[in-house]
Amino acid sequence: MSPHVLIASDVAAEGLDPETHHRLFFLRQAYLADTFDAAIAEHYLPVIHPDLAMVHFQAIDLASHYYLYYHEPQAYAALALTPEARADLDADKAHYARTVEAFHVYLDE
Repeated sequence: MSPHVLIASDVAAEGLDPETHHRLFFLRQAYLADTFDAAIAEHYLPVIHPDLAMVHFQAIDLASHYYLYYHEPQAYAALALTPEARADLDADKAHYARTVEAFHVYLDE
């Protein structure tokens, strides 16, 4: 994973109101948290040379919980949802269908 430079607008999530764009706001926060953890590990591991290092990346777990419906919607066909709730989820399918996979690919870099 290559180091990333975080700028104030990234951290502030400008233009993403958590109330009106909750999925995108959440996605950005999860990405920033893991990017920050990776940058810290990349910087300090060569300096301190530990025998063992563990870096926890939370975004895959969070993205899986929050976006799994979009990743595999057929697995939720029997889920008791109102027609309106299912329509809302299905309306966002094109936007979020690859989100879980994208986090896996990002962390594998």
